Amino acid sequence: MSEWLTTGEMIDQLKDGETAKSTDGEYEAYWHHGLLKFIDKRGDVQERIIKSDQERRWQIIPKFVKFEEALKAYQDGKTIVLHLGDKKYKYSKSLVEEPFILHIFVNGYWTIED
Repeated sequence: MSEWLTTGEMIDQLKDGETAKSTDGEYEAYWHHGLLKFIDKRGDVQERIIKSDQERRWQIIPKFVKFEEALKAYQDGKTIVLHLGDKKYKYSKSLVEEPFILHIFVNGYWTIED
């Protein structure tokens, strides 16, 4: 997972398809058709930031994809990232340049960077 971010940092770093969760567990944030939406535990949605939101800290939850999708993106020239616990391994040149165990690659948590 990523570090805890201020509301401003979260807005700057949050990508389409990702969700951010607040430290207190009260809110999740995500982009929807160009608008930042906040949803609370009750399911109520708001599209504005209020003063108390400035004090919140957020953690971005990446949009994970299956190995097959990551491999296709890699073949299309994109950088892919394998998430194992707190570690991240980026691949942008050749998978065979790095030592790996196939089942870790197939069952790992992957993201695609643009």
